[in-house]
Amino acid sequence: MSNVARGAAGLALFVRAGGFVFALDASQVERILLADQVEAEVRRPGGAASRIQVGTRWYAARSLAELFGSTATPSALVLVRLPDGVDVALQVTACVKVAPPPALTAVPAALVRRGGAGIRGAFATQAALGAGAGAPFGLMVDVGAALGAADQAAIRDELRSAALDEWSEA
Repeated sequence: MSNVARGAAGLALFVRAGGFVFALDASQVERILLADQVEAEVRRPGGAASRIQVGTRWYAARSLAELFGSTATPSALVLVRLPDGVDVALQVTACVKVAPPPALTAVPAALVRRGGAGIRGAFATQAALGAGAGAPFGLMVDVGAALGAADQAAIRDELRSAALDEWSEA
């Protein structure tokens, strides 16, 4: 467990991505860095990064905004380690604050069935972040559930393949 995760139990990391405000379980966050601090990246055919290297480790790159049907130009990365060991670099617009998790309101089941997997609840951003939060409400997100089992399996395969490629080149 990283030092960030050890000190983050019971806290949320608030980020902006694609016009949304999200709260993430800070105990899963290993590190936060600027997009230009990436040492290497492998791009998908469409131009988006599929994985990035920080230090000696590779992370699957995923846009938090795109997971929820929006777009954004990433300027920061949130390095997340999911409970089953999947390493993900979430691309976000900005990291806003670390604070206790907000009070949540249930999200209608119909919204979750229509692609909102991973949404644990909604919160009033003004109450959580103060005036000027940038959006009237935010979403508390379970990153693993938002990615889904199929994407997590693809991430494991991609990162395993990258590790094998590095090993064979050494």
